[in-house]
Amino acid sequence: MHVTLSGWFAGQTVGSGRYTDRLLAALGDDPPSGWSCSLALSPQRRDPLTKLAYEQFRFPRLAARGGGMAHVPYWAPPLRPRGPTVVTVHDLIPLLLPEYRRRWRERAYSALAAAGSRRAGALIADSVHTAADIALHLAVAPERIHVVPLGVEAAFRPPTPDQLLALGARLSLPARYGLYLGGFDTRKNLATLLTAWRVVHAAGGPPLLIAGRLPRPDDPFAPHPATLARTAGLPDGAWQALGPVAEADLPTLLGGAAVFAFPSRYEGFGLPPLEAMACGAPVVAARASSLPEVVGDAGLLVDAVDAVAWAAALGRVLTDPDLATGLRAAGLRRAGGFTWQRAARATWAVYQRVAEGRVGPAPVH
Repeated sequence: MHVTLSGWFAGQTVGSGRYTDRLLAALGDDPPSGWSCSLALSPQRRDPLTKLAYEQFRFPRLAARGGGMAHVPYWAPPLRPRGPTVVTVHDLIPLLLPEYRRRWRERAYSALAAAGSRRAGALIADSVHTAADIALHLAVAPERIHVVPLGVEAAFRPPTPDQLLALGARLSLPARYGLYLGGFDTRKNLATLLTAWRVVHAAGGPPLLIAGRLPRPDDPFAPHPATLARTAGLPDGAWQALGPVAEADLPTLLGGAAVFAFPSRYEGFGLPPLEAMACGAPVVAARASSLPEVVGDAGLLVDAVDAVAWAAALGRVLTDPDLATGLRAAGLRRAGGFTWQRAARATWAVYQRVAEGRVGPAPVH
């Protein structure tokens, strides 16, 4: 049987794009006998109406023409599938967090995706936490939901001393630094981290580097870190905005961190802390949503909004070499269990179950 994947986000650096690209590559490495997969190219236009038309009409038609199964690798299932369909639901953020559904179009799109999810042959969730959200909020039977954790790319591994020196010189990095990478919208909870870092800095801690394309200064949905730092009373020298970092530089930047902090209040999976662990960085993450599943006991988990607890945990890692070394080793071991090959094998198993009729769509009312 042939599986056609939606290519709307393919080739893009957003989470769904990386998932599509990495999964497709891994699926092609070792397909089961008699199975194959390909990508359905998306239109050049990228406006919302074109996207909706592609998801609801063009992609199902292309998948049916391929004579096999459709896989939508993000939460946008067709309301009327033309054949067996698998949908990956990375998270239900647009449905569950009010700040992501302020406009009627966002609410309508989420309602359409929810209705389509109930008609899919099977749903893939990145984590047990997301699977529970799907069962509860989409009213989908648990047996139709399959947990398939994401993988870590082979490029994410501990850097060599020469790589650390070269990147430090090129980006003018401090000799020792904490690191945050993972976006700026409100659920990322950067305000708590910056408040905690004021205590870390006052105790002699290193500067906090903040990587990623910065938001607009006046965006309430994604507050600028400079605004948050001023509110937290964090001095300018205590933090530094790096801006966008090239993909090829990320493993070295992560591996060079004295601590990687990830305070997000809600994640469907949590790839940044996993990639940090794979590069040998000690991780402190929020004890929230799916993050305990990813980090496990290989990092320190802290209540997401408790700035005092964050300052204490970050301070421990930065001042206790034995703890930091132990976390680095534990993180490497844990990250080694998350591979795209493993994700691909589990995804092929879902396809096969759907093809054999062992997982069926919910009744359509």
